[in-house]
Amino acid sequence: MRKLLNILTLASALIAGSFGPAPVVAQGDQQFIELEAFLRANPDERGKSAAFAELVQKAAMPLGRPVDTPVTVHIIYPGLQEQTIGKVLREKPDFLIFTLDALRHKGMISRVLTAGHTKVILQNITTPLTDLGPPSPLLYVGFDHGVGSRMLADEHIRRAGKNARYAIFYGPVGYVSEMRGGTFKRRISALTDYELGAEYYVGFDRTRARKAALDLFGTDTDFSFVFAASTDIAHGISDALGELDLLGAVTVNGWGGGSSELAAIRNHEIDFTVMRMNDDNGIAMAEAVRMTMEGEMHNIPQVYSGAFSMVDQTTSDDMLETLIDRAFRYSR
Repeated sequence: MRKLLNILTLASALIAGSFGPAPVVAQGDQQFIELEAFLRANPDERGKSAAFAELVQKAAMPLGRPVDTPVTVHIIYPGLQEQTIGKVLREKPDFLIFTLDALRHKGMISRVLTAGHTKVILQNITTPLTDLGPPSPLLYVGFDHGVGSRMLADEHIRRAGKNARYAIFYGPVGYVSEMRGGTFKRRISALTDYELGAEYYVGFDRTRARKAALDLFGTDTDFSFVFAASTDIAHGISDALGELDLLGAVTVNGWGGGSSELAAIRNHEIDFTVMRMNDDNGIAMAEAVRMTMEGEMHNIPQVYSGAFSMVDQTTSDDMLETLIDRAFRYSR
């Protein structure tokens, strides 16, 4: 991964961003705009996003002109937000990477944006907030929950055929569950007449997912598939199916394609997953810093969503190794 903290110089003064999203909202929530709705309302952003995505996939390029002013980058991690925001406002770094729940902490983000000295990158969110700015953050970056969940819905439909009954296992009540499980549910409803037989909120907790799955399948096995909204949920469901001797009878997806999911797919415990190209995020943030330094901020998209690849039990070892090399091309 290109390391943002190794970028030591700045070419010119940074100008606060003034662009922002069109006034459309996500389905069922007035606080943020789903990525597809945002792109439909802002057609220029689609072209920017495509060009930026190509840049992320290319090899790293040196800065196009010499620079001699140090760049300061602050990263706020969970648990450090209160003391760190005050430090950011005092020290006025050039860039702030905010890795927390942007909906919950948008008041803190607004304070930094309003101060006007620091470019803000919001990590792990790809749905622009409706009441944040101006100025807007420099970049929203992550792996879009909606994109991944639509890919999973389409794969479930491909496998299940015309008629199916299914269940949804959400995480905790909130943003991620809505964007993953809610998007999945809407996609299935829009494209099929499948019956939704059960829904559970189990947190991102393997034990709770296992217990819920034992409760469900212990009395009713008439399900074609289960949508799992996270890795731990998928493992919990497969644990229960194994105990009930139902592995392979009910299709279960993963979410994200981490090492434990890939192992479970190889062991025929999980059927398929969307694998995040992990280092896309770090590269995108580094490129946004570089483009700002080189006066190309107008070419940075408001939102960047990293790429996914579908992995299932038929994916060859060679192909999987190729995907792993790509996903972790800087951090491995």
